[in-house]
Amino acid sequence: WPVGYDNGLPAKHVRACYRASKSAYSCPDPRDPLGVARLTTPVTAFQHMEAEVHNDAAGWNDPANVTKAESEPTKDSAILGNYTHTELGAGQYRSCPGYQLSVGLGHTGDYNGYTVSFREYEARDAYRKALTSYGPHTGDYMVTNLVGMAASLMCGTPVPTQPTDAILPLDEARQSSEATVLGQISSAYYAGWNARVPNSVGPAKVVKQPRNLTRFDDATVTWVGGDNWTDNPTVTVQRRVRGAWRPFAGEHGQIQVVLDQRAALSTAALNQLSGMQKWTWTASMEVYDSYPRADITGGQVPNGRYRFVMDGDIHSGGAAKPYHLVSRAFRVSPWRGIKVRSLHVSNGMATVTVAPIRYPRLPIHVPSALRRFYADNGGGLGKVGKSVLCDTCSFEPWATKGHVAHVTIYVVNHAGRILRTLHARQSKAHPSQWIAHLWLKPGELAAVPKGAVRDTYGETNNKTLVY
Repeated sequence: WPVGYDNGLPAKHVRACYRASKSAYSCPDPRDPLGVARLTTPVTAFQHMEAEVHNDAAGWNDPANVTKAESEPTKDSAILGNYTHTELGAGQYRSCPGYQLSVGLGHTGDYNGYTVSFREYEARDAYRKALTSYGPHTGDYMVTNLVGMAASLMCGTPVPTQPTDAILPLDEARQSSEATVLGQISSAYYAGWNARVPNSVGPAKVVKQPRNLTRFDDATVTWVGGDNWTDNPTVTVQRRVRGAWRPFAGEHGQIQVVLDQRAALSTAALNQLSGMQKWTWTASMEVYDSYPRADITGGQVPNGRYRFVMDGDIHSGGAAKPYHLVSRAFRVSPWRGIKVRSLHVSNGMATVTVAPIRYPRLPIHVPSALRRFYADNGGGLGKVGKSVLCDTCSFEPWATKGHVAHVTIYVVNHAGRILRTLHARQSKAHPSQWIAHLWLKPGELAAVPKGAVRDTYGETNNKTLVY
């Protein structure tokens, strides 16, 4: 019973079972959630219960005990408990010290997910229908054998023998022969099918190179490859780092690979069977800022040069032949969607007003092969009936908004020559405004050029304002 709760449960400690007299125990009544009512239990019944829990279960599976499986001795000391008292470092494993730390993993194998003890099995009919794979003593059977296997791993002791050990070689031989026969049959069908696969129109080559792009867009490449029986392309993206191409992304969620849909079956089937079908593949990688930032190393796809590398197979000349393609390099640059609303200079103070930064929710350019995967369902916009996440906006965890990190104000002359720069600070009274002390001399202009405003991700503005 909990202690100290004020939700109708007892506010004081409920005393556990204790010897109330020579012939009886006093125990809390489990039917009373308040812990007030108690039961008087005979000493003989209480000690019988303790024997069922604490006695060693060693010998429960001896052949001599089979006929007694549904009954118990009347003498408490003869009762077999729930579990065998066998531990590493004791008994038959006294020479095996065991492990410094044991970690129990529940439900790691669903077929052995709920291993009841013998008394649980006997107490409830529902437990008899649970995952008691090894009978009424499933719990003890599994624990005993797990301890034996642990001793074998640690100290090389023999794994516990099983009554079915004698038939294992025969069963293994049966399974092996069945697997061999089934494998030979399927191998013949597989070879026959491969022999009928027609050639694909080639050669394998890139037909649409990736383009330079800013963040919040899709980097894509399209190439001619093999049919979807022969080809299962592996695509990676490499980044140029210190003069060398290094792995950056793979097909574990970062790169999406799709096969262009074919024409109607009536025409496509004839093209394929006659070896006139061209198979076009497209791969894409989203270029974005991440939220949370920890979801990608560095918090974003960084600025720099990248390229796609595609490896696959194309059916040509009556056989599958490997191909290796490398795309043209493309450059990733900052997003330039920060909007500067105004620049004003008055009474020795320059004020720059920056609009709230909202990042795109969809890639700016989506290739036709991927358009069916992108659609803004309104998730995360706070609308009634919409979820907190737009699950059709992007494959990766895009950030939705940014925060201004710094604003630089340039002082220039009429020819555009930079005379000096000032770093503005955020106004406490108006967080969207950034201010700096500035007195303009005759012939001087204040400007916030492209790239002068940057947020915490390094994204920037794309328009110049002059005052």
